[in-house]
Amino acid sequence: MELIETDSISPSPDRQKLLRVEGLSVEYPILSSVLRRKLGTVSAVHDVSFDLLAGEALGLVGESGCGKSTTGMAILGLIQPSKGRIIFDGNDVTQLSKRDIRKLRREMQIVLQDPFSSLNPRMTVRAIVAEPLQVHGAYGARERAERVDELLALVGLEPEHGRRYPHEFSGGQRQRICIARALALNPRLLVLDEPLSALDVSIQAQVIELLESLRKQLSLSYLLISHDLSVVRHVCDRVAVMYFGELVEIGAPRDIYENPSHPYTEALLSAVPVSDPRDREAKQRVVLEGGADDVRADEIGCSFRGRCWKAAEVCENETPELADRAGVGHESACHFPGRSR
Repeated sequence: MELIETDSISPSPDRQKLLRVEGLSVEYPILSSVLRRKLGTVSAVHDVSFDLLAGEALGLVGESGCGKSTTGMAILGLIQPSKGRIIFDGNDVTQLSKRDIRKLRREMQIVLQDPFSSLNPRMTVRAIVAEPLQVHGAYGARERAERVDELLALVGLEPEHGRRYPHEFSGGQRQRICIARALALNPRLLVLDEPLSALDVSIQAQVIELLESLRKQLSLSYLLISHDLSVVRHVCDRVAVMYFGELVEIGAPRDIYENPSHPYTEALLSAVPVSDPRDREAKQRVVLEGGADDVRADEIGCSFRGRCWKAAEVCENETPELADRAGVGHESACHFPGRSR
C-alpha cells in the first residue's frame, strides 16, 4: 500500500547521495547554578562530516558520551546544531521552515534504545502504530486500519496484537512495534539509536534479520548508532568511529576491523570480547591511560594525543584532517595512520 501523495520537499538531482553532514557541531551552554549566567560551552559534537548513500547502512560507533546519539538527533532536527549543515535529499535541513521540516520528517524516522519507555503504556499497539498516520493526515479511517495491519505483518506481528498494550509483549516484540511505527509513513532514512542494547542476546539476532530484510524490501537507508561492534560489522556497509565528539575514522567493515588506521579504533577493537578461549591469549588488549577530557575537542591538535602511544610534536600543533591517505576509501584523522600493535 502506497501513501497518499502530498506536497513534499523538492527531490535532489543526485539521488545516490541521500544525506550529507557537513561540519556538524553541537554545543551546550554551561550555566551558573544561581543566576544561570553563561560561563562557557561544552562541545558534544565537533566538526563532523560524512555522507550516507541511498540504500546504505552506516554504523556510528564509539564509547558512551562520544556524541553518537547527539549526531543522530541533530540529523533529525530534534537538536539544533550550533554549526554546520545537514543536507537531506538536496535540502539543507538547518535552513528549512518549521512547515517544511514537518514534511521532511515523513522521510526520516527514529527507533530508540528502550522500546518500553518509547511506547505509551495507555495506548494500544494499533493506536501507537497509527499515530504517525493521524498526525500527518495520511489515509481515511478504513485505509488507516489496513495500513496498520500491513505494518504489523511487515515486522512479524499478527493483526490481533493490535488490540493489546505494550506491557503484554516481550522486549523483542516491543522493538518490532517501534519499528512498525517508524515505517508507517514510508521513510527513506531510519536512525537506529542502540536498537538492540535493551534486548536479550537470543532476541537480537531476530531483530537484526528483520532490519536486514526491511532494508532490502523497502530500500531503506540506516544510520545505526551502536556500541556493539559485532552487530555493526554484520549489518552495515560502512563504519564510522567517533571519539570525544569527533569523527576519527570511517571505512568499510573489513578495513576498520582488520586494518584499523586510527589508534583509538585499535584500542576500541581490542576491548571486544573473544568467544573462543583459544584466541584470547593471542589477542593483545590496548589499555588507554588518562581520560577523554584530557584535551578539549575545540583546541588545536589531535584530541586523542593525551592517550595515544604514537603522539608526537605534530599531534600537539596540528589538527589531523579526516582524509583518505591511501586512496582506497578508508579515511582516518591521524598523523600516523596504520596499525602499530
